Amino acid sequence: METSKFLKRVLADGGNYCLFAAKIGSPKRQTFHNTVERLLSASSKLDNDGFDVYFGLGAFDDTGNRKAASVMLMGSLFLDLDCGEGKPYVDAGEAIASLKSFCKTVGMPQPLLVNSGYGVHVYWPLTEPASVAEWRPVAVALKRVCSQHGLMIDNAVPADAARVLRIPGANNYKHNTTADVHVIGVSKGDAQSLAWFSDILDADAPAPASMVPSSLFGNVKMTIADDPVMQKLLRNRENSFKKILQKSSGGN
Repeated sequence: METSKFLKRVLADGGNYCLFAAKIGSPKRQTFHNTVERLLSASSKLDNDGFDVYFGLGAFDDTGNRKAASVMLMGSLFLDLDCGEGKPYVDAGEAIASLKSFCKTVGMPQPLLVNSGYGVHVYWPLTEPASVAEWRPVAVALKRVCSQHGLMIDNAVPADAARVLRIPGANNYKHNTTADVHVIGVSKGDAQSLAWFSDILDADAPAPASMVPSSLFGNVKMTIADDPVMQKLLRNRENSFKKILQKSSGGN
């Protein structure tokens, strides 16, 4: 699959697309582009200059910041499966076999796959773009279901609206070697609505305590299933934690 077609499948239509590039010994580069074609043109030049190039998974506003608060729309759900020595999976073949078993058990549709050079990136396109507020509870649910079924993922990736991942068609210069980043196979991916994913992943189910960063609460021990404040926080109904605490103290 051509890189432009791939990006248009996994990105929301609208907003600005982020290009991030890094190279040892050089300043990091980050630019925003209003079309996929312009992003790829800039990416190609940096790739030829030896930069590792990445694209933002969200469609951003005009602020020029790659922060979750600047993301306007999301176009897919995604995972990162690390492979290689000292990683959860020996190679891409083992990672894909585990993913296939996971999809069959859970009932997830066929995803788009990218060999990142040292891992596998997984994408489930959405039929319609979604706001971050709508998207994040489903992404958190995907992360929970992966944990429940033993799919070993990079836990920092699935619910990060400002995440960047490698661009297919470029090179991975990690470890002083060059590895090709490419879409695996010719599948277009089976797009589904966010509501469909929400149902199959049971997005309203509470997240396990192990998924809450302990640094948020210091040494305070909490049982999420019994705590309505934590339920609201984790479901991300666009309430700040301060507002949730104020409402809770008022009996609401």
